[in-house]
Amino acid sequence: MAKLDKGTLALTFKFDCDRFLRFRLASDAERDSLGISAETYKRPGIELIKAAGRRWEADKYQDLIDTSDDGKVVFLLEDKVDDLLGRKPFKKIQNLFDILRQQEPPQAIIEAEFTVPTNITPGLQKAYDDFGLDQVRVRPDILWIHPGGTGAPLIGNGTVPEYEIHIIDVKMAAEPSLRHFTEVTYYALALATAIQQEGLGGRYAVSAEGTIWPGSHDINAFRNLVQLYQAKGAADPVSKALSETLIRVPYEVYEVHVKQFFEDRLLRVLQTDMEDASWHVGPKCQLCDYVRYCRDKASECDHLSRLAWLNQGQAELLRSNGITTTAGLTEAVTTADDRWQSVIDSSHQLRADGPALATRARSLTEGAPLPVDGRRSAMIPAWTDQSIFITIHFDPGSGISFALGAARLYFPHGRKPGDPPVTDEKIFIVDRVDAMNPETERERLKEFATVVSEWLDEVSTVNTGLPARDRLSSHIFFWDMLEMRQLKRMFERHMQNPDVIELIEILTRFFPPDSLLPDPDAFKSQPGTIVKEVLRMLVGLPVAHDYSLFDAANSFFPNVREDGTPYKFDLPFGFATPMSDQIPFERAYELWQDKIFVRHFNKLHPTDPSKWRRYTRDELYDGIKRATKVHLQALQHIVRRLRENYKDRLVLKKSGFSAARSSQASVPEAARSLIAFEKLNVACQEMENRNTRSMPVDEREARFFSIRGLTLKPQAEADPIIDEIKFANPQYQHETLYVFDFSPTSRDSRIKEGEFTVALSNENEYVDLDEPWRRRLGLGFQDAEELLGEHGLTERWMTNKSIGALLQVEVIRLEAMQDNPYVVLKPGHQVLFQFAVAQGLVALDSPLVLDPMYRDFSSDRIEKALRSVGGKAAPIKRARKRR
Repeated sequence: MAKLDKGTLALTFKFDCDRFLRFRLASDAERDSLGISAETYKRPGIELIKAAGRRWEADKYQDLIDTSDDGKVVFLLEDKVDDLLGRKPFKKIQNLFDILRQQEPPQAIIEAEFTVPTNITPGLQKAYDDFGLDQVRVRPDILWIHPGGTGAPLIGNGTVPEYEIHIIDVKMAAEPSLRHFTEVTYYALALATAIQQEGLGGRYAVSAEGTIWPGSHDINAFRNLVQLYQAKGAADPVSKALSETLIRVPYEVYEVHVKQFFEDRLLRVLQTDMEDASWHVGPKCQLCDYVRYCRDKASECDHLSRLAWLNQGQAELLRSNGITTTAGLTEAVTTADDRWQSVIDSSHQLRADGPALATRARSLTEGAPLPVDGRRSAMIPAWTDQSIFITIHFDPGSGISFALGAARLYFPHGRKPGDPPVTDEKIFIVDRVDAMNPETERERLKEFATVVSEWLDEVSTVNTGLPARDRLSSHIFFWDMLEMRQLKRMFERHMQNPDVIELIEILTRFFPPDSLLPDPDAFKSQPGTIVKEVLRMLVGLPVAHDYSLFDAANSFFPNVREDGTPYKFDLPFGFATPMSDQIPFERAYELWQDKIFVRHFNKLHPTDPSKWRRYTRDELYDGIKRATKVHLQALQHIVRRLRENYKDRLVLKKSGFSAARSSQASVPEAARSLIAFEKLNVACQEMENRNTRSMPVDEREARFFSIRGLTLKPQAEADPIIDEIKFANPQYQHETLYVFDFSPTSRDSRIKEGEFTVALSNENEYVDLDEPWRRRLGLGFQDAEELLGEHGLTERWMTNKSIGALLQVEVIRLEAMQDNPYVVLKPGHQVLFQFAVAQGLVALDSPLVLDPMYRDFSSDRIEKALRSVGGKAAPIKRARKRR
């Protein structure tokens, strides 16, 4: 019979997949009937990862034992030492309830095992009764027992019990996930029910608030906390240290997840035939035992999950409307048939993403990269004088990085046409980590930061002597957000070290950890780009399920060898994982522990790994180094191809780079933080607005940002409306007003009556509203002044105004609910607006779109107010040049 063990429960939440659950609960005969088998050859070295997790658990158990009074912690040890663990493992305790019946229970019990009651919920009982599941036993890591009355929420107990039991689950994960939280909640529900069945409900209640003891790079952190509270004279230093260490799981949130699983999902899946259980292949499936089977099936039936970034809920909505394959989706979107109309009536997100999804589907069919019509990206510049590429690979358990890579492509000032760029590449490998101490990581971070900061300083120094128009730009590229987050985590971990802070000063201003406010000026300049997000926005690739780095690079205008075959970015077995952009972190553990499992693939024995030769330590080190280089090369390839093939779609403008700090107000620290926060808020809104306006018109409308399809109302219909407005509002008597009909699909736009930070432009032609109008017309400053003068416009400030400023309008009336919706607009500056029309910056006789423009009305006033209280601005300090 199948068992619903805690691993099946937790992994179902991790993969969020009915098929996974059904396969795990299937009989051997059922699995054989479909030819299903779990992966027979797991990732080499995974034993080290499991051992590291067990070792972390054992270390935390030992911390608790050693810092508690003798006899307060109940535990058992195995007789023999585990070689991978490096110590005797802890042994399960099987007499939990006998221990709880003692007159005075212990303070903690380690790895106490008990049988899970079948009646945690009615649904679980029905599953046991109807489907004959085998009963299971579970073993929470630590049961922490307090005298009652702590104030913690309790499960099913309205009175204060004699004792409270708090469940602690030890996980070597720096950032616990949903699966960990649901696991702890499951333990709590099971233990609360078991205690009642054992007749102990009068003395004990289980805390509804389970906890996670997370992984950390600092193995001594808990002991140091206990010593700190002992020095402060705390009555219970161990409990104080635990309180500061543990991550609390909000029971009321995850209880819903767990009970819904038992009451709905479990029964529904058990009642479903194996072939009919719902499934969806995505990045979260990469460690699933059945992922290969599902990927093959997805390819056979052209499953919708082959479309990257289409989630399971969206795929189910498409199927419910008769769109079941990627080819069917292409047809439905292209023809805008009834199926697609029904979908977009239910989901504005799919309405907005429809063209991109159809392009990805066509790309899969045609086997070639295809641009998404109309899309542009304000996240990446079409050109920079210096491009820096960064890749970082790390262990998600300890959070320690094991490989860092940086490369640059630099065109110095004064270079001649045809001169090759300056190139450089540096790789840093963390080859030793003693007891998870990040000291070696710190040394590699210092080397990495020194190199990248020197590259940035070089450009900044050159720019100090150049006029603004000649200054060099610089930009940093990451493949995905995971790598940027890891860089910030390293900064956070090491920035208090005096040897580190000066070396990472420039980089922390550009990519600050979460505990620091970014430098507003550096943030506004958008120093970095997540390239995967740019591909998501602009391009459909013939890559199924997820755009991993190598798959993307190999399909995105690949290089061609002399023999005509495409060059492939590839790595040996064991140094890459499908649907993952990280070097498998098992390689790091093998390097750190000198216990190597990965082997050289032997094509003579492709299915027998025992006949493959193991790597030596030097070969493993070189393999990680080469893998890091290949990641950098693949990233550079994608950025180069984006610039070569889609330059006109990359609309981020970069100014000359400066490593200097922004000015700081001579006001108290709290006021400086307020000023910085306000400037960051402004920068965020401005960047968001620019990114929004770079979207295609139909997508801007689908996301409720814009009003499209504006056409001038016939004069006979417009005049009565204008007359009515002018009669009721005398201030408009001498103003020119325009009345436009607009598309009924724009009724729900966020633009409201009275808004004046909006601008008109033509639908059929992309116009960068942030670009100065004279540049759009190809005019120098003097020529622009003369042209303005010919139209009676003589004020110098008009010369450098943006196109958006010329086309800015105010919404005087908005009748969105009329059968034929219309809007009445007044130009912000009548003469400039007419000038823009005369110069062809907008054509009023062609369909128009009304877009929001961001304007900052607050930050200067806030800064002036705070400075008037606290003093004037301090002088700008420039970053000191490193030698």
